[in-house]
Amino acid sequence: MKAFIIGFLLIILVALVYALFEKPHEFSMEECKGCHASMPKPGQKSPFQMIGKIRTLCARCHSKVVRSYSHPDEVVPVNVSVPADMPLSVDKKITCATCHDIHSSLEWSKKVSLLRRPVTGMEFCGTCHEEKPGEVSHSKVLGFAHSAGSKYIPTSSSGTLDRLSVECISCHDSSIGKGDTVVGAGFWIHSKELAKHLGGHPIGANYDDARIRDPEGYKHKTHIAPAKLFGGNIGCGSCHDPYSAQKNKLIMSNEGSALCYKCHNM
Repeated sequence: MKAFIIGFLLIILVALVYALFEKPHEFSMEECKGCHASMPKPGQKSPFQMIGKIRTLCARCHSKVVRSYSHPDEVVPVNVSVPADMPLSVDKKITCATCHDIHSSLEWSKKVSLLRRPVTGMEFCGTCHEEKPGEVSHSKVLGFAHSAGSKYIPTSSSGTLDRLSVECISCHDSSIGKGDTVVGAGFWIHSKELAKHLGGHPIGANYDDARIRDPEGYKHKTHIAPAKLFGGNIGCGSCHDPYSAQKNKLIMSNEGSALCYKCHNM
């Protein structure tokens, strides 16, 4: 009898694990109450009244994503054009559900993290973050290479930049085409001093290699947080976070070169 009970409990456990990982968003009618303040009616469209903030509800399973990588939410959109199929909350704020349709049954949606559009990256961001219509905007020329005057200077054809750096450069510079995935290491110019390489920083360079060349000039990589490495390499995201509230989207204040000294010794 004891063995039977244990076996039965194991079956229940396996079923729960399968439900959580294989089809985590296929909810029963009873489970609707776990998020919705009232039962949605057939055909009813968003926004719905929820029992709490949507980010809090999502964080019950996606705590790491919500905490570390989430787009700003619970804010009223300003200077952006949010299309009708990307619903805001009842109080007109951006939520996780603005970009993600957690009840989607579409196969393509399952392959792009349940996004409401079958695209990712900059193309998805452009759904709301458009430039002024009718103008020859910067985004319209991203597919062309204009190396003259570029702020990104490739220095190596070996290796590739991390995906975030590629997307940063393809928006903030026109030296690479939109969607390019193979971009060698190089130097990003923050200032206009192209020839002298002033006011810039290497991208795609291996941090350990740099420390081997100058062991006294760099801190050990275990002590550089909150700066990050991408596969051991420096990327735009080492110093910048597109969602940061700091000046120039830095990961922390650079007052007194504090950010610089996270990696560089004085």
